[in-house]
Amino acid sequence: MLHESGTGGAPKYGVVPQMPLTDISPPVNLLDNSTYLQRRVGDDTAKVGYFKTELESGVTIELSGARHSGIMQYSYPADGEKHVLVDISHYLPSMKGGNSVQIFLGGEIHLDEDGKKYTGYGTWGAGWNEGAPFRLYYCGEFETAPDEAKTFRGRNTDPMRRYHTFSNEPYQQPTFGNDSETSGQLNDRIGALFSWSNSSSSTVRSRVGVSFISAEKACKFKDEEIKSWSLNDTVNAAVEEWNRDVFSKVQVPTDSSRNRTDLVLLYSSLYFMHLMPSDRAGENPLWDSGEPSYDDIYTAWDIFRCTTTLYHILQPARYEDMIRSFIDIWRYEGYMPDGRSGNYNGLVQGGSDADNILADAYVRGLRGNVNWTAGYQAMLKDAEVQPYNTFSLTDPSASVKEGRGALNDWISLGYVSSDKSTRGISRTVEYALNDFALAQVAKDLAPGDVQKYMNRSAQWQNIWAHNFTSLNFTGFLAPRLADGALNLTDYNPALCGECSWKSITYEATPFGALSSTLKFGIVHIPQANNMSQNTPSPYRTTWKLSSNSWVEQKLSSQESTTSSKSIPPRQI
Repeated sequence: MLHESGTGGAPKYGVVPQMPLTDISPPVNLLDNSTYLQRRVGDDTAKVGYFKTELESGVTIELSGARHSGIMQYSYPADGEKHVLVDISHYLPSMKGGNSVQIFLGGEIHLDEDGKKYTGYGTWGAGWNEGAPFRLYYCGEFETAPDEAKTFRGRNTDPMRRYHTFSNEPYQQPTFGNDSETSGQLNDRIGALFSWSNSSSSTVRSRVGVSFISAEKACKFKDEEIKSWSLNDTVNAAVEEWNRDVFSKVQVPTDSSRNRTDLVLLYSSLYFMHLMPSDRAGENPLWDSGEPSYDDIYTAWDIFRCTTTLYHILQPARYEDMIRSFIDIWRYEGYMPDGRSGNYNGLVQGGSDADNILADAYVRGLRGNVNWTAGYQAMLKDAEVQPYNTFSLTDPSASVKEGRGALNDWISLGYVSSDKSTRGISRTVEYALNDFALAQVAKDLAPGDVQKYMNRSAQWQNIWAHNFTSLNFTGFLAPRLADGALNLTDYNPALCGECSWKSITYEATPFGALSSTLKFGIVHIPQANNMSQNTPSPYRTTWKLSSNSWVEQKLSSQESTTSSKSIPPRQI
């Protein structure tokens, strides 16, 4: 029931599932996912509010969903077995292993007397953001009562760090129970199997609601959001909601003379950009402040570049609520999120980019019910307090959970070093942008801070190798050691190793500054004395977006303090 789209990394969620089966005899083992996973055949059908696929077993699956609930329809082959497996201990596995593998940490399942309804909760942890355990309650119901419903349990043999498991043992066989199972501290796998006789209808329908608060609330979501057993009713309601709240915000001609590919790209992009972050209004299990609550933020590092600015235009109420939620997370957990999922901050790929989102909103005039005094205090926390080291296998040098993990370098050295820290080039650029963001908000709220953060926003120049030449270009950002020396030995700005967590830049090469991380940092940085217009440089490009007001402010405001030459409008 919980899933995410396009995280770009290790899986998260995939919990509270169902799996239709036509056979449960050996070698099928309900405790071993690999024995009942099934390939799809033919082409899938995916539309707004509707998904259809067919399994090798001959079962056709049709799905639709609402905000906290879903409806599943399974069409089985005639005269065959019909089972639905509900494995509460299931989650999306990571094929690569490592620090982000999800884990099951216990739960409960209870069946009603006739087996038609089941309720309970599960607790899971880790995943892409290396998150803390979260608990999710569920409430499921079938249209027709099964002929047999039974719970099962068995030892969990999945390897889990710092939690109990039946280590290095083969998959166990399930033990079937009655109407209730609880997984305790040994984290036994639990679930239920629902079966219908061959004489019953070949179609099985189920509705399931989920909640972070209680099973009762999950049942309420199921009943209120999906009122009928007609799949089409839920599909039509979803289409109506998407048209009203999203697609109608952008209207373009759609007659036959128009380029269909462009239309599909436009509205598909609008669809995907509205899937996350998740609006968790009334569903925050950690505190109740009365403020909006957002989760599944993937991530501020990604969405500050264009998505949140478009929210300001298309979804102003949602945008304001997101800003308030970011500030509320700082108020209760100490830092605003860069990434967040399962009600837990992480991961931080670059700088504290929630700062950029807040600054962009502020200079565009967003006020509403945002407490900007608190917002600036949250930004100051990012700028002045280095978070504790999470010692993650992803990057053990500093925190990957929140804040600026290399802040001590930034403050003491004036740049992020390449020997004491990781991602020194890309984080230097991002920290400069983050501090410029603070300076913009400080102009109204803390004028005495403006010059400090404007000066810090110019520190990217401390890693500028103005005489370094590569491929007939001169002037590059380059790795600099903590002792102050530029590390130019065998330096090739067209390379960055894996361009990942422990590299000199993240998801971009220093030469390829017009892509990914450096693209969206460099274009915000003004020309300076050591980057003259007469020097060929790959970073000098035309900034073609004319509506990014606070970027233009940066270009104009720093020209007078850091450059000896004027800069043509929107050109670096």
